[in-house]
Amino acid sequence: MTCQNEIHDGDVGTEFIVTITECIAGIETPVDISTSITRKIIWLNPDGVKTEYTAAYTLPASGGVGNGTDGQISYFTTLGDLVTGSYKIQVKVTTPEGIWSSEIDRFKVKANL
Repeated sequence: MTCQNEIHDGDVGTEFIVTITECIAGIETPVDISTSITRKIIWLNPDGVKTEYTAAYTLPASGGVGNGTDGQISYFTTLGDLVTGSYKIQVKVTTPEGIWSSEIDRFKVKANL
């Protein structure tokens, strides 16, 4: 078997890490979100149901700095979060200055035997 990071139906404890960036002079640069009031990871599941999950700053054990200055947020899946199919994912961050949404990305959850 080859080494791949796969997400499977029913996985619990899978960490989703998102780095919030902006383009500065043509370079993707992490956004300091350390003053954020709320951090949400939003999924549109294969059935078209939208769910918002509260995200935390990504901790050092997962490669973050733990305070948002690196633009990283994380969410760990719980029972019932993941079913087989294609998802859309987006991040929304609220700061004292405003509310910001990321681009929409996609990920796939694979079936089990």
